[in-house]
Amino acid sequence: MKRERLATALPFFAFASGSCALIYESLWLRSFGLIFGNTTHAVAAILAVFMGGLALGSFLTGRLYFKRTMRMYALVECGIGASALLTLPLLHYLPAWYGAFVRAHDLSPAAELAFRLVGATFALLPPTALLGMTFPLLIEYLTRRDRKFYRNLGFLYRTNTLGGAFGVFLATFILMPFLGKLATFILAAVTNLTIGLLAWFWTRELREDSKERVEKKSQSKARQGTSPGRAAGLPSASEEHSPAIFLVTAFTTGLFSFGLEVLWTRSLALVIGSSIYSFNIMLITLLIGIVAGTVSYEACWERIRKPILWLALLILAVGVLCLADLALIGTLPVLSFALIKALPVSFPLHVGSDFLLCFLTMFLVTMPLGFLFPLLAHLMKPTQLSPQKISSYLYVGNLSGTIVGSFGTAFVLVPRYGLQTSFVLLAALPLVLGLWFLGRSLHWTGIIRASVLAGGVLVCLALVRWYQPWNLHTMSAGIYKYGVDWRDSLQSAWDLPEFQESGRQILFYREGNEGVVCVNQTGGERTISVNGKGDGGNGQDVITQRLIAHVPLMLHPNPRKVLVIGWGTGSTAGSAGLYPSVNQIDCVEIESLMFTCRSFFTDINHNIASDPRFRIHIKDGRNYLLTTPTLYDAILSEPSNPWITGVSNLFTHDYYAIARNRLNEDGIFCQWFQYYNLTLKDVKVQTRNFAESFPYTSMWLVPPKPVEVGSPILFGDLLFIGSAKPHRLDYERVRQLYENKAIRDDLIPLGGVDDELAFLSNYFMNRSDMLRFGQGTPENSDDFPYLEFSAPKGMYQGQADAQKSIIEIYRNFDEGGSELLPPIDNYPPLLHESSGASRHADLYVAMGSHYRKKAFLSRARRLAETAIREDSRNAGAYALLGEVLYDQGLVDEAANLFVQALGLSPKLQRACRILGAIYYSRKEFGKAEQVYIQLAQNFPDDPYGYLGQAAIFAEWHNWSRAREFVDKTLSIDPKIEDAIKLRDYLKQR
Repeated sequence: MKRERLATALPFFAFASGSCALIYESLWLRSFGLIFGNTTHAVAAILAVFMGGLALGSFLTGRLYFKRTMRMYALVECGIGASALLTLPLLHYLPAWYGAFVRAHDLSPAAELAFRLVGATFALLPPTALLGMTFPLLIEYLTRRDRKFYRNLGFLYRTNTLGGAFGVFLATFILMPFLGKLATFILAAVTNLTIGLLAWFWTRELREDSKERVEKKSQSKARQGTSPGRAAGLPSASEEHSPAIFLVTAFTTGLFSFGLEVLWTRSLALVIGSSIYSFNIMLITLLIGIVAGTVSYEACWERIRKPILWLALLILAVGVLCLADLALIGTLPVLSFALIKALPVSFPLHVGSDFLLCFLTMFLVTMPLGFLFPLLAHLMKPTQLSPQKISSYLYVGNLSGTIVGSFGTAFVLVPRYGLQTSFVLLAALPLVLGLWFLGRSLHWTGIIRASVLAGGVLVCLALVRWYQPWNLHTMSAGIYKYGVDWRDSLQSAWDLPEFQESGRQILFYREGNEGVVCVNQTGGERTISVNGKGDGGNGQDVITQRLIAHVPLMLHPNPRKVLVIGWGTGSTAGSAGLYPSVNQIDCVEIESLMFTCRSFFTDINHNIASDPRFRIHIKDGRNYLLTTPTLYDAILSEPSNPWITGVSNLFTHDYYAIARNRLNEDGIFCQWFQYYNLTLKDVKVQTRNFAESFPYTSMWLVPPKPVEVGSPILFGDLLFIGSAKPHRLDYERVRQLYENKAIRDDLIPLGGVDDELAFLSNYFMNRSDMLRFGQGTPENSDDFPYLEFSAPKGMYQGQADAQKSIIEIYRNFDEGGSELLPPIDNYPPLLHESSGASRHADLYVAMGSHYRKKAFLSRARRLAETAIREDSRNAGAYALLGEVLYDQGLVDEAANLFVQALGLSPKLQRACRILGAIYYSRKEFGKAEQVYIQLAQNFPDDPYGYLGQAAIFAEWHNWSRAREFVDKTLSIDPKIEDAIKLRDYLKQR
């Protein structure tokens, strides 16, 4: 019964073990990325340790003989679970140890990389080595039970790989979002322990075939005329090949497959984005393709009589398909846009469409790769090596190749040659190897073989030079980010290339270590993008880029040392450099090409890169904060998109704890946070998370763009401010800074920060309000990264829904602040109670007017009502309250307030305009005429006093008087559209 149970359970063991292995890999990469940084170099180092551990375990298994392999397998699975759990306390304390060590020692980049490798090896080597032992042990056990070796190899590889794909799906879409990293990790470890205990229990009394029994069976088979190899389903001696060919080929296919995985990851990020879902969809698709190839191998392994010919044809096919795949990737932006136009806008459907695009790209290449892995075993000498040794050596060779392939592609091919040429160079490897195997299998002479290989090399060199099938305009367009916005603008997806090329010039395009950096110019506007997603420019983002520096540096009494995380266009660092007290500006940028593009944006970064106070550090921002010994007066965190994997680590409670430790006693931390394409819950989560991370916090608005009529245009950006001490604006200091020409010229053109009070009115929540606003929401931490999983879903909204969402969030901001006035010191009307109620009321009206311009109607109304209570004769207060009620649609109440305001002071320009419009809409033309006459008399340069009278005379059919007033209007401002339309109407009369 136990034997039957074990036979039934083995596929499930292999499946579950593969799932756990991929879950461990994902979580270890995340954990070490938080410590060592999410740079390509750091991730590759951790991946090398992981793969090296697997290879070591597989190698050791091949060198040893176990009498009871299933008993050993049970111990290994228990060891995996136990050693994996032991990595948890190591990973918990490693950030503090690592940070303290690096801060205390001035390490070179090479020495720091070596230290990272040592730390990762110490933590990961035991569990990864044990993981590498599982596959060879299962192969050996199944083959000892007289089952076919090649069938076992294909069956186990397929089952294990399928389990890996399931593990990636389970962790990404279910476990991590709902349980968090720690619980997911523990669940995987418990699964390994369960597998080990079940295997141990079912094998306590189970005897495997010993060496003697195997030999007796072999002798019996031999007497019956069957060779030992054939009994196990192995090739005959004439078909055997030397282990050297086996190992070299395994190494080469591993190198190619992982190099190709790096290129796919980088290329597909341009089309489907860089969220956690995007990366894992790619990985799942890759694994499914390998599974399909292994299933094909299982179906035809018995018909393989000339394995080297099969190998040659498959390797050649992989090379050719890789070249075709490069061209296919170039069409993906158009295909993706076609799916965006065809499908309703929803997150599940777009995940499905992303999977389809990955499937189209990867499947035809990964399927033969999945066939190749077990096929390689046909090159070994099975009469000399056990199945355990064959499978372990196969793993060792393949895993060694994966390490070289990932490192070589990420650090040599892509930075030096770019993605397209790297595809061709990588494809040349299987093409040349396949030709060599083809010559060997067809017994070509040395001259023919050399000629064919030389011809293949020449073809590859020609392709390297000429084969560049991508349209860079569409590939760098960020279709995953902006496609939903364009879906209604273009009739056909095939119009996308023309749409992108029209009026858009690519000034810079290069593939770097961390992403594809592109600088575009449309008219006079320049933008810089990473993987297609705009990361700054000289357009509407300038106001945010500059306020990231100005808000904290105005709040700080005497900032000297400033750290900017993220170069972008350099605008934030440039604005920081305008402050006279600042004597050191450090900037951390993860992608060196961003800094390379600095000359395109000298008009907004003030050429700060040439300032002697400035230093650039090409590192991961979080890792820099963990390891730098410097304490700063201000830390400005510029990356703003929590839906991007890696960037999401800059929004967790744990990150803020690291940043807090790098601040001076009176230091200030500032973070840019975008709330467009997010839900109200997402914003509340991050607001609570930030407020709980600092003793004193505040929230500041990036002011919207004002418009002449209607609500202002929301940019969807805000700033979080945190500090260990209370932070308040000193009015006198801000006034003096506004007198600094460089600072004034940097701020005034932005709009919404025209003077000291306008600047102050961008404040709208204190810490208590922020905690109340985010009450009852989940945490966002390294262990439970809520935003990383939730934020990407907000990108898949239609324009109408996205606009509704941003308006809902903005309205909640307006209603979320409890303070009547922002915290301000040294403002003259507030210094002494004797300053008088009227001066207080004037301040409330001034602040309320700024809030009303920003569409913060609730707090503008509170200020206007307070001003009326302070001074019942304040005409501006009645006018302000009237404007607020008018904006809220309460027209009759607004009209009464405007009448009161004009009764107190007839020289209220906007009150006259709006009251005249109200009377006109009610068809009370006599009252409207009196208001417009009053407006024209008091403000002769205001064209709307004359335009209003022209409209009224037109209603009265007094065409000559109407024409007289409309001409007067256009003489003041010839661009007023309503006046032009009225003039044309009058001409017809």
